[in-house]
Amino acid sequence: MTTKFATLNGLIDLATIETELTVIDVRLIANGLARLERWGRQTPLPYSVAQHSVMVAEQLPPAARIYGLLHDAHEFIIGDETWPVEVAKGELLFGAPGDEDSLTPYSRTLKIFKERLDTGIRLALGVPAPAMEIRALVHEADLRMAATEWGQLVPPVNGRCPVGAAPYPRVSGIKCWPWEKALDRYAQALERELATKSWKEAA
Repeated sequence: MTTKFATLNGLIDLATIETELTVIDVRLIANGLARLERWGRQTPLPYSVAQHSVMVAEQLPPAARIYGLLHDAHEFIIGDETWPVEVAKGELLFGAPGDEDSLTPYSRTLKIFKERLDTGIRLALGVPAPAMEIRALVHEADLRMAATEWGQLVPPVNGRCPVGAAPYPRVSGIKCWPWEKALDRYAQALERELATKSWKEAA
């Protein structure tokens, strides 16, 4: 068994990702997220994590935008596991109840692993950890964008949105980008934020 993850740029050792510089760069993240679909691939057209991340960032103040772009960056490695799947896995593995207020041991472990990957990604890009208030802003924007997506992209047969957040009324008529466009838009947005360094105000 190995902890070395194969990428277009070469191997990444997931055991040391948070302490050692890796081959992670903007295009590597963008490529992975642009090809990764949200909502369990159950939207009428493919809707990528890259597009979601760009749209989250667009709802944030300048100092928080890079963190909006990176909030799901770990998914280029581990994929986008939906909450129902995560809960079901936790119950199967540990027999513990899983809901929004009580994480299963599996969910807690996954959260720690995601944080480790996020630390390694920021290390590779030269971005510090966000302040708590920035984390809160990004989390709120993520939930509100999820509610917006549910209302516009998820088939109505699935009922009300399970995300307890209000959708963005100013975001309407979401059009799913082809993966090539999602890759370019995400990479351009991240490169722009790294160049302007407005994120330094949030460190």
